[in-house]
Amino acid sequence: MKKVLFVCLGNICRSPVAEGIFWHQVRNSFLDQSFSADSAGTAGYHIGERPHTTSTSVAHSYGVKLEHRSRQFSREDFNKFDVIICMDHSNLANVLREAVTPEEKSKVYLMCQWENGITPSDVKLAGEVPDPYYGGIDGFHHVHNLLETCNKNLISWLTSSKP
Repeated sequence: MKKVLFVCLGNICRSPVAEGIFWHQVRNSFLDQSFSADSAGTAGYHIGERPHTTSTSVAHSYGVKLEHRSRQFSREDFNKFDVIICMDHSNLANVLREAVTPEEKSKVYLMCQWENGITPSDVKLAGEVPDPYYGGIDGFHHVHNLLETCNKNLISWLTSSKP
């Protein structure tokens, strides 16, 4: 079983949506026994809270259910997960600061590394999943669609490789 962790800042918008879409796609592909997934935030602003209401309603409009409660990323996550996927360069830097060994660092990726295919692009060239928190509903739809594409390619990569 491959264990995946999605990480953003507060764990109420991007990372729980990424986790929800991941589960939705995995279940629709009958791969639920092959994966485990969770999400976390690099900051502890929203610990214990449900995902942002707009994130939840937009996800629901695509048939995706968000069941997560916010939690903060911890060093223990390096031992619990095979792949740690960050939503933007700031989250990536924060997670990499916590990594001690080369093995821990090798588990950390940026979500948009899978935007254009099943082979992760160079992290320096990858874009970011924008934070829709302060924007309108169109931003939440944009993030949802971007995460659908990235997750589809990520799942293909995970099923064809051994991270």
